[in-house]
Amino acid sequence: MKTLHLSQYTPYAVDLLCNELSCMTASTYVLKPFDGRTLDFLDSLSKSILADKTVNRRPEIAALGFWLRKSQLTKMFQEQEYLLNDPQYKVAPLGKVFHICPANVDTMFIYSMVVALLMGNRNVLRISKRMDAPHVLGLFEKLNLLIANQRFEIFKDYINIVSYDHNEDISTFLSSASNARLIWGGDSTIKTFQSFKKAPRTKDIVFADRISMMILNAESVLSCEGKAWEELLRNFYNDAYTFDQMGCSSPQTIYFLGSPKSCEQARKKISMGLEEFLLNEYENDVSSLASLKLNRMVDDALNGNILTHAGNNLFKLLELSESGDSSSLHGCGGGYFYYQDCEKITELKALKVPKVQTISYFGLSDDSKMHLKELAYGEGIDRIVKVGHALSFYYIWDGYNLFQELCRKVYIE
Repeated sequence: MKTLHLSQYTPYAVDLLCNELSCMTASTYVLKPFDGRTLDFLDSLSKSILADKTVNRRPEIAALGFWLRKSQLTKMFQEQEYLLNDPQYKVAPLGKVFHICPANVDTMFIYSMVVALLMGNRNVLRISKRMDAPHVLGLFEKLNLLIANQRFEIFKDYINIVSYDHNEDISTFLSSASNARLIWGGDSTIKTFQSFKKAPRTKDIVFADRISMMILNAESVLSCEGKAWEELLRNFYNDAYTFDQMGCSSPQTIYFLGSPKSCEQARKKISMGLEEFLLNEYENDVSSLASLKLNRMVDDALNGNILTHAGNNLFKLLELSESGDSSSLHGCGGGYFYYQDCEKITELKALKVPKVQTISYFGLSDDSKMHLKELAYGEGIDRIVKVGHALSFYYIWDGYNLFQELCRKVYIE
C-alpha cells in the first residue's frame, strides 16, 4: 500500500494513500436519496458559484451554478418520486462510486458527482492533472470551504476528488473497492479501466465515443433578425465553442434543411454573423488553430471525406462528400464543421446509428421534429434538444437514467 499514493483536492488538499480516503474508511451511509442536507449543500454551492463574478461569466460555470439551484434539484426529485416512493421496494444507495472523469469537459466531474451524491452514494472522483484552470481550482476551493463548515462536515465522507498518474495498482484498488464506476472519456478510457480487476458486482456505467450534429432550418435562419438573431449566434457559440467542440454533445456536422438556394444563403448569413460574434467573444490561440485545421482539412481531402471548404479560421465549413460518414467523423475542434444540405428530415436516415448522441436543432416544424424523433427509435439518437442546450446536462444521459443506475432497490414483500 506504500506505493499507492495520490493527490487529493477535496475535502482538503493533501497527499495520501488510497486506503486513507474518507469515502473508503467511513462505515455507515447516513444520507438518504435526495436528503435535505444534500439539497442544502448543493444549493449553497450554487449560491457560491453564482455570486463569484470572477468565474460566473464563463457560460459553463454559470450553467453549472443554475443547475445546482435547490429549485432545479427539487424538480429532479419530483420527477423521481415514482422511483423513490414505490411500496414494493425501498431505494438505497448503491454504495461507493468511482468516477473516472473526462479532461475535455472540465465541469463534468461536478455533474457526475452530484447525481451519485443525490442518491446517497459516497464518491471518489479521479480527475486529470491537466485540470488546473483557475475556474476549476475555484470549484475545489468552494467545495472545501463548504465541507469545512460544521453544518456540512458530513460530506467529507462522501466526496474525495483525487488525481494520480496512470497507475494500474491504484485504479485496481479503487475499482475493487467500489460498487460502481462511471467511466467517462470515451472508448480508450473504457477499454483501459475494464481491463482492471474489480469486484464481481461492481457496476460499470460507461460513456463511449459519440458524435453529435446540428440541424438548421435554412428559411428560419434567413428570417431570423434582431434579438432573436443575436440569441441564435450566442446559442450556437455556447454549444460549439465552450469546449472547442471537444464535448461529446458539441456539434461536428451541420445539416442545412431547405432548398439548395436557401441553404446556400443561410450558410453565408451564419458565416458572416459568427465571424463578427467570434471576433468579440472567442478567446483562443487562433494561429495554432489555423495550422490544426489546415492539417485536418488536407487529411479529409485525401481521404475523400470532403468536396469543398468555405469560411474562415474561426468558422470553417467543409462540405461532406457522398462517402463522408457524418456519424463517425470528428473534426479537430475550434470551429471546424462538416456540413451537408438536405431538403427533408427523412433524408437523414444515416443518423439512426448508436454512434450518434445529440441532435440540436433550430427552426424545425412540428412535422420535422416528429420525423426526427422517429429516427431516435431503436438504436439511434440519444438526445434531441434546441440549439443552445447541447451541453446542458440532464440526468438522462446517453440513454441512462443515472438516478436509477446509481441506486439499489430492496424488494419488500
